[in-house]
Amino acid sequence: MFLQKTLRLRQESASILLRAFSSANNKSNKEGKKEKEAPQESKESQPKPKVLNPMKKTFHVAMLLFGPGSTYRIAGTEQFGKELEKHEQLGTNLMEATALRIALARHKIQCKNYSIDGWYPQTIEEGQDPKEDQSLESKDEGEKQVKQIESDQRNLLTESARLTRGAKTISELSKLKVGSFEALIIPSFVDPYSKHVVADLYNIPLLRSLIKEFNLTSRYLVPVGASAINLVGKCLELQLRTSHPPHSTYKFKQQFNDERKILSLPYDSKLLNTNHQALGQLNDSIDNLVVSLKSRVLLGAKKEQPNQ
Repeated sequence: MFLQKTLRLRQESASILLRAFSSANNKSNKEGKKEKEAPQESKESQPKPKVLNPMKKTFHVAMLLFGPGSTYRIAGTEQFGKELEKHEQLGTNLMEATALRIALARHKIQCKNYSIDGWYPQTIEEGQDPKEDQSLESKDEGEKQVKQIESDQRNLLTESARLTRGAKTISELSKLKVGSFEALIIPSFVDPYSKHVVADLYNIPLLRSLIKEFNLTSRYLVPVGASAINLVGKCLELQLRTSHPPHSTYKFKQQFNDERKILSLPYDSKLLNTNHQALGQLNDSIDNLVVSLKSRVLLGAKKEQPNQ
């Protein structure tokens, strides 16, 4: 009797201990799960980091000007500004320079202008109202269109003169630190295919060394128009396309040479003398060229074959 009672007490004690152990084990498992879930919840509650758009950043470029500047004679319109004699005087293409400055400002790229001879474009005579209409009375719709073209051209040149007054002179150009700029932009100048004009500029040691230094330090060179492209090609001993074939659909197409970091805009300047839509196409192409430069500087150039 005593033995049976002892066995029953032992069985009850073992059962109580087993239930207690099982309860404690379940409790510890639940606490472990909570601890594992807690960090996950905290991670989910943390705000996600903001992704910055690299294209919103800015950088600095230098633009090289060559003095007074020239305008194109559009068929049927008056000629504005001082018309430069062939082979006698250098002058930056004001339409290109103005379109470049507008595009650079639009895409928030800092630009510092340098002028070779320090002479700034003056397109409006002293005492003359820039907004004054100088064209003849229009007799038909064709003459009205010519009148509008004259007004647009005069306003463009006036804007260019205003923007170039802050240009640095050649003495400042000699102090230019290439490492402070990501690109050197060169608008074209008078007489785009003249070997005489290109040779004169090539013989300026400062200009020649500046173009080579930008190239050697892997900065971008951005020549626009035939004469500027010829100048860069002569300095770097490269054959670069200066215009597109007459049968080409895209007469203002950019050319890329990412291996040498050259972005150029070749086109036939004679198109601006005969085609009223060509100026708008040139402005659009220059804007696209600036966008291409910005994406290459901030995002890196794509692996492309040199396009020449």
